[in-house]
Amino acid sequence: MLNTVQLMGRLTADPELKTTPNGVSACTVSLAVEQNYVKNGQRGVDFITVVMWRKTAEFAAKNFHKGQLICLSGSLQSRSYKAKDGTNRQVLEVVADQLYFTGDKRTATPAQQYASQQAAPTQQYAPQQPAPVQQYAPQQATPTQQYAQYVQQTAQQQPQQFGVDEINLSDDDLPF
Repeated sequence: MLNTVQLMGRLTADPELKTTPNGVSACTVSLAVEQNYVKNGQRGVDFITVVMWRKTAEFAAKNFHKGQLICLSGSLQSRSYKAKDGTNRQVLEVVADQLYFTGDKRTATPAQQYASQQAAPTQQYAPQQPAPVQQYAPQQATPTQQYAQYVQQTAQQQPQQFGVDEINLSDDDLPF
């Protein structure tokens, strides 16, 4: 039997880490995944419930935020329960085993990014120091120019003598 799921989508909320009475870490999130087909010029979106347990849940709560694009692999699970009104309900969800970073790397949490964006306008009006004067630096030759210079230099040089005198074979009395 094969039960494997791989999804890529955006988190609809920050992952919230919870703990079961037995002390097991758990996290449930919703993942917005685009559908493959286009209808009326727009793609549809499916909202898929994803459940994570133990280290995977702790990793998600620590490293992922709302709106972030993630990729995950896991398995499909169905379960049923009795609702408060007494009706039987059935749920289909993905149990994630592995999570992967995709898209841009975000170093700050959304709250930190918002705070830095709010501080930016006051920094725009701060007096600016004049830029330092740069010294003239000669341009370096491109590799093509360097090769041309090398060929020109080697053509001007005399052939190297390796301790062997020239031999005049015109007056040699060799038998052949």
